[in-house]
Amino acid sequence: MNNSRSSYYLTDNHVDFLYLDAYSIGVSADLRVKKQGKIGIIHSIFQRVINITVSENRLISIVGQEVGQGPLNILLNIPIKLNLTTIGVKIGDIVTRIGGLIIIGENLIKISISDVKLWKPNIDYQDNLQPLESILSNIDVLKDVTLTSGPLNGLGELIFFSQIDGFNVSKTTKLGPVAFFASPYIVSLL
Repeated sequence: MNNSRSSYYLTDNHVDFLYLDAYSIGVSADLRVKKQGKIGIIHSIFQRVINITVSENRLISIVGQEVGQGPLNILLNIPIKLNLTTIGVKIGDIVTRIGGLIIIGENLIKISISDVKLWKPNIDYQDNLQPLESILSNIDVLKDVTLTSGPLNGLGELIFFSQIDGFNVSKTTKLGPVAFFASPYIVSLL
């Protein structure tokens, strides 16, 4: 989008003000920037990406077109020669939402999200599930691998089953946090 508002001013390699339009916003990013007021702080800055920590210690990313769309990305019309690491924003700067604008730092970057398009991935999901016996066999193989690698190493964090007989499930005593939250969803697939 090229309009008169999309301009930036350089003085001694420092941007005094930058106004950008967002082309698209990922579904997760959209949910994370809904509230008005402070929405987060800058986590990290790269040449074409600014990562922002929002509520519950989650990330979203402000990205240029060459980075592309994604569920956590807000895709912008960043001028191709502009390096985001040199424009004056710093790790820890506050990110605010005011109306249809996301403001980064001390008004250094203003991002219009008023006309942004919601991006969703094109998922071609095929629901051709394997027979239950095959799924249970694969889970047995995964169980064996995780139990031999140690209950708290690698895949050991991801599975809590010590045995699976049909739908009769028993738990190990060492349930990792990932397994605790993921296991109801895994069991629902059986």
